[in-house]
Amino acid sequence: MNWVEKNTEELRDDRVALRELNLRLAEGEQRIAQLLQTLLDPRPAPVGNSCQWFWNGTDYQPKTPVDVTRLLSKACDKIYSLGPRVRNELVARRKISSAATSARRCLMEKMLTDGKEERLGIDGYPPERSIYESILHATGIHAKDSKSDQWIFQAPPKDNPGNLYPCWSLLEQEIFRPQIQRIEVKRLFGRLSDVPYGLPEGIHPILFAAFYILNQDDLFLYRDNSFIPDVQPAHFELLQRRPDLFTVSGARLDGTRKAVVDRLARGLKQPPKTASVVRALFRVLHSLPQVTLKSSQFEESLGLKMKECLLQAQSPEKLLFKDLPSCYGLAPFDDNEVRSEDIDTFFVQLNKSLSALRDHADNLLSQARDNLLKKCGLPVGIDGWCELEKKAAWMNPRVSHDVLTPFFKCVGNGAMDNHNARPAISYVATRPFELWTDMDAERFPGLADGIAEQYGKAWRNFGSPDAALTQEEMRQKQRVTEKIGAQLEKFAKENSPNAVAAALRELLLKYENLTFKEDE
Repeated sequence: MNWVEKNTEELRDDRVALRELNLRLAEGEQRIAQLLQTLLDPRPAPVGNSCQWFWNGTDYQPKTPVDVTRLLSKACDKIYSLGPRVRNELVARRKISSAATSARRCLMEKMLTDGKEERLGIDGYPPERSIYESILHATGIHAKDSKSDQWIFQAPPKDNPGNLYPCWSLLEQEIFRPQIQRIEVKRLFGRLSDVPYGLPEGIHPILFAAFYILNQDDLFLYRDNSFIPDVQPAHFELLQRRPDLFTVSGARLDGTRKAVVDRLARGLKQPPKTASVVRALFRVLHSLPQVTLKSSQFEESLGLKMKECLLQAQSPEKLLFKDLPSCYGLAPFDDNEVRSEDIDTFFVQLNKSLSALRDHADNLLSQARDNLLKKCGLPVGIDGWCELEKKAAWMNPRVSHDVLTPFFKCVGNGAMDNHNARPAISYVATRPFELWTDMDAERFPGLADGIAEQYGKAWRNFGSPDAALTQEEMRQKQRVTEKIGAQLEKFAKENSPNAVAAALRELLLKYENLTFKEDE
């Protein structure tokens, strides 16, 4: 049944089945305890069972249950040679009571919030005080720092009689490996219980919490494979009950790793910690416009590689020391390495990637703007766009057209926003530029063809009086001007000048629209 409990994933979220299994386990353990009571008595039946007791090939021939207990104690001392010597009836056991669980929870909350206080700020003698004194204070894990005159968490001294140093070293070895790897917290606790450590299960969460607090800048805790950026007491409360939900990984900052984090921290203006600089990189990513986040088309391929690397990242330490270097063709930054040339290469590539991501939206907008200008027969760049703005301003009051009128208004709106081409480009694409996908960028030239054709017809018909005319058209214009001028003098004598001007504007607008429709 213990095997079922440890190896059946379906039980994790099935409370009814888990309750039934725990009930069966309790019944089985009770029965085994009854049988053991008889088994551990070497006296003849019916009081005992007359068993022979051997250890390391020697028949010890115990006469009383006390002799058996001494023999078992001697054997356990040999088997669990690295086991702790911690005395606390509340938590130094495999299963603890609900009252002990509550006291342990209170202690761990104090560890996270009041670590710099003497006795963790615990007043009086509640149950958690006795746990603190035996597990943290007596073992040297929580002690006063002679330099800062503050209470701190530290590794238990090797010569401390509590002998928690081997268990602490096991956590160091398992979590801080040369190659970054996530470890299940439940598996860690299993190792602590196993030979040769034999740490009682009730102490596991307390030791792990102390280890985490001391190494929190280099440790990364996950719940259900999701990184916890800001660990709270509630997380450790859950960890006590459900260690199977959590995994942990670690990355010591030394050698190349430290150089990378320090340099990134200076550039991003962050504390020199792995989690801090990675969070800053993600803030850079999430500050990018959607058009960049959705795109897979970059002038610099490193931009796409970095974006995908960040979006697919599962852990900050693996991202910074393995995934990003691999993205740039470098070997992972392992523990205790010094690779100055690779660091320089890494940051050259990283800066190129960041520049590509930062400039992508502006470059795409400039490409679309210049594409539209070319199709309209105008120079590319900001000068060409300013010329389009002038022509749109001239034609907007003179043209009434379902497609061009909104286009001219969008060009005008952008002119008032520092010659911003986005409103007009968005109108041509029938989609806000910020929401463009690669498909929108690909189909834009075709859409620009249509709007440019309409624009060309309008400009030929309604262009400014300074528009170029052929010699024949110049002669025709002169004749029309002379005839209309003579008629205007007659109308001006008989009518108000305002009325004449209004009539001319109305006739001109009708004529222009009629001519424009014929051209279409």
